[in-house]
Amino acid sequence: MPPGERVSLWALPSSRDRDLYRRCIERLAHVVGSEPFEPHITLVGSVPTPASAAAVVQPVVAGTKPFAAELIEVVDSEEYFRCVVLVVRPEGKIVVLRDKLVAALGVRRDAFWPHLSLLYADVSPSERQRLRSSLHLDLPVSLVIDAVCLVNTGPSDVRRWSILEWWPLELN
Repeated sequence: MPPGERVSLWALPSSRDRDLYRRCIERLAHVVGSEPFEPHITLVGSVPTPASAAAVVQPVVAGTKPFAAELIEVVDSEEYFRCVVLVVRPEGKIVVLRDKLVAALGVRRDAFWPHLSLLYADVSPSERQRLRSSLHLDLPVSLVIDAVCLVNTGPSDVRRWSILEWWPLELN
């Protein structure tokens, strides 16, 4: 992969859930002056061979039905890409899907901390706390995962990220 090029695998919420969390992401980004991004749960942060990834990922995804992932907590971090996140309960089908993809791609099995980021930003701890408190989310809550996509996440500017491949999960 050329320097600066990065391709990731994401689990995507259903359109109804995606719209709900997109509005939340857009609101928080507006408040702090950062950029909004597509709601997602990163399954594999860096795919080693993007050119051949589709052929490897498609058969794994083909046998997967839409499933629920439970959002259990809002946390914040000094890490830019995890500034404010919704933690996903790390069990069940989200973990199984991730494990199958990691094995199929032949990537190292690192610790998996599934989450749905709500804000990418560098803000103070007190601002992160204020933003978390402004969310008024009734947790735990489930969202439906109904697609996996391969995304160009190489550019540091999230406005330049783009979906390269999209696989809907099978309904039957």
